[in-house]
Amino acid sequence: MKKYELDSTERAIIWNTFLSLAYTSAGSLKRTQTPGWKLPYWRSNKLPSQEILKLQLLAWCILSAESRASHLIHEAVEEHDLSKTKENELRHQPLSEEWKALPSVFKQNFDVDFSKNPHKSVKSLSDLRNDLFHVNYGYLKNKLDELTSDQVLNLFVNFVDAMEDMNVQLKRGGIKNARPEVLRIADPFRH
Repeated sequence: MKKYELDSTERAIIWNTFLSLAYTSAGSLKRTQTPGWKLPYWRSNKLPSQEILKLQLLAWCILSAESRASHLIHEAVEEHDLSKTKENELRHQPLSEEWKALPSVFKQNFDVDFSKNPHKSVKSLSDLRNDLFHVNYGYLKNKLDELTSDQVLNLFVNFVDAMEDMNVQLKRGGIKNARPEVLRIADPFRH
């Protein structure tokens, strides 16, 4: 293994860190909806705290989704004979295209349906990615204004569900059904 390449366990640590940060952001955003919760002090030249928390949660969810797709692609190279050339091609695709390609990469007959949840959340995160990370100010501010806190929390919930559904569809580790312990990650934010 080259020095800059990580094994599956090391990649999982990074992926779990992004997911943990998304979870922490979801908890902070949820608390802003709780009566009596006091907003922290923010200087007047920043977005309002609820907008900051929505922006933060979106960023962590996008990084979680990107790192999850990347981890699965690396796993396919290691365990399922995906060529380095194909890996490189996939890594230069938008998140939604990487996600949609995963079933064929793992030789599973499953079509990712971005028109409904839970995978619709991955498409939404993919669509937000460039505007967030390339800081397209106008579009980003409009999106923050349009998205309610509940909608952003639902993106997190549905991403967790999409991640586990993908695990089931790919039959990773012999998984046949969604694992309750994974789905419980999002339970505090479900309606």
